[in-house]
Amino acid sequence: MAWYNVHMSKTLSDLRGLPSRSSEVWQLVVIPQIGMKIPVGTNIIELAGCFIADQRTHQAMSFHMDSPDVPKNELACVCIVAGCVRPQTGYVPGVIQVRDPELATLINPMLEPYGIRVEVVDLLPAADEVVDSFKRDLLPLITPDWLDTPGGWLDAPGMTPKRLSAYAQAAAMMYTAAPWQYLASDDLIKIESPSAPDNELRFATVIGMSGKDFGISFFPNRHRFNQLLDHDDLEGKMEEESSIELIFEDADNLPVGDAQLWLAEKLPLVNDHAYPLLLDYLSDEDFDRLDGPSVTFVEGLCRALAQTSEQQIDSGRWEQTVETSDGPVTYVLSLPMLLEAKRDVKPKRTGMLDRRLMDKNMLAIELLMSQRKADSIEEMNEILAKELNGKVPVLPPPTSPLEQAQWLCFEAFEHHGRRRIQLAKEALDICPDAADAYCLLAENRGYDIAGANELFRQGMEAGRRALGEKPFEDPEYRFWGAIRSRPYMRARNGYAQTLLSLGRKQEAVEEFKALLKLNPNDNQGIRYQLAPLLLELNRLDDLDELLNEENFQDDGSAEWTYVRALLVYRRMAASPKARTELFTAIRSNPHVPKYLLGRVDLPSTLPRYFSYGDEDEAMIVASSQKTLWEQSPGALNWLSKCKRQLNQSSQRKKSRRKR
Repeated sequence: MAWYNVHMSKTLSDLRGLPSRSSEVWQLVVIPQIGMKIPVGTNIIELAGCFIADQRTHQAMSFHMDSPDVPKNELACVCIVAGCVRPQTGYVPGVIQVRDPELATLINPMLEPYGIRVEVVDLLPAADEVVDSFKRDLLPLITPDWLDTPGGWLDAPGMTPKRLSAYAQAAAMMYTAAPWQYLASDDLIKIESPSAPDNELRFATVIGMSGKDFGISFFPNRHRFNQLLDHDDLEGKMEEESSIELIFEDADNLPVGDAQLWLAEKLPLVNDHAYPLLLDYLSDEDFDRLDGPSVTFVEGLCRALAQTSEQQIDSGRWEQTVETSDGPVTYVLSLPMLLEAKRDVKPKRTGMLDRRLMDKNMLAIELLMSQRKADSIEEMNEILAKELNGKVPVLPPPTSPLEQAQWLCFEAFEHHGRRRIQLAKEALDICPDAADAYCLLAENRGYDIAGANELFRQGMEAGRRALGEKPFEDPEYRFWGAIRSRPYMRARNGYAQTLLSLGRKQEAVEEFKALLKLNPNDNQGIRYQLAPLLLELNRLDDLDELLNEENFQDDGSAEWTYVRALLVYRRMAASPKARTELFTAIRSNPHVPKYLLGRVDLPSTLPRYFSYGDEDEAMIVASSQKTLWEQSPGALNWLSKCKRQLNQSSQRKKSRRKR
């Protein structure tokens, strides 16, 4: 069965409250027969398709297929809503362009209340390119043979409607309970009992704390999981490496037939973004359904996790007896790494350590030197050599509740997953002024940005209480240079970042500016967040002032040079001065233009570290500035032209050298 009508629950009312980008222009085209045929009862019908693309980038914003009997205005509106509400968008465009006057007449009064204007144009190059790409690249894959590759839910050995119904109910229960509130993706769960029908199901992790994807990844053993722990994008890497996964998907991402089966059988479903897709990924291109006993095993795990309390999780080992389609089953679950941490076993993590642990070492040295008297740098070095003898400095016993809480935060930085959260909560029980504890809790709230924002705000207040008002009244106080004020700075930075994520951009600007005032040397890299934000908000005078700050004038990083070039272009168009600035930017990192121009796609996960002038820096710069360049009329053409001129100049120089 087909999935063509799964978006019908989306209505224009879903657009209420979404911000408007009046400068955004989307192109929409409805194709009465898209070329995809599906069985409906004893008949075969060919679906109609609606496609939307961004006018500037030619990026597909949404596509939707439906029965040819559905009115084209209804098909168009469903597609528009789907494009606006998806997580990567979250806004409404200012203009929708179509070439069908009748369609424009139908949808214009429907979209006008939401600030969307409909234009009739002769050419829709962006939308046509998306349609051509769909027909060329995707449609050939959607053949009966391909559709049959994973098989239907009920085609797997041992599967029955009863098992499927019970699984759907259990998955909906788990999604509603949201165990990712308490369990991070690096909390490995050992399923001690019952015995897994498939060895690949013996261990599991809950995905969702980061707010990206939600579900469960399964592993055959702890070794396989440990190999992933040091990866920057742990959840993304798990999706690549885990053989069996339950991922709550949008209807568009399901194998053909799944969503329609849910509707036809009236299976439980929380929302259109929570279809519980459960597959065994045999390879990058091949996947299969799980057999009946395995599906029921996952069903029981979903029920057990849905009923699990935070207190049980913190115990490290717990039991849940649940009803499954095969009868009552007792699940015994444990968190091996949490149990080890409680026995003071250090975590076996070999990747990059939490950089905040440097504060621990620096503070230990600072406290050591405060107990010793040194009249010169030489004497200080002599004391350090004698006292430490090459060893890592150790903090002395805490002398106050605040120190006791901060010491626990330092310990938390050495752990991951649930143990971090436990230590942060213990720290706040000891002293509510431990700003780093709030930061630790907030960092585990990716699924709830508003909640993270509130925790960071509380962390700011806690940090200020811990410091007292004297440092804020002293213009010479070094807020980053003083180790004890860094937790406050981290909390305030987190608060600003989450304001930005919540769309409260003007407030974020003021927080970023306040951080720079407290730390003019900008050890936190705040200016790289603030500069593109000021450009986005068209606060050009503020950006000019920031770029010309005495401490930043010599900044030759690509993040700085490219935003400077775009600022001059915004003010002076393709002037000689703007061209000079752009040439400087391109020389600072020649890899950036190919990402800005869309000639090379940006990766789904950006690198965490980079070197000046390398590809990793280019990806980070392009990610933060791509929309700004796209929204500056003519800027990308200008960039392409200047890059070509530089390349030609370089080739001429090489030719002269060869002579």
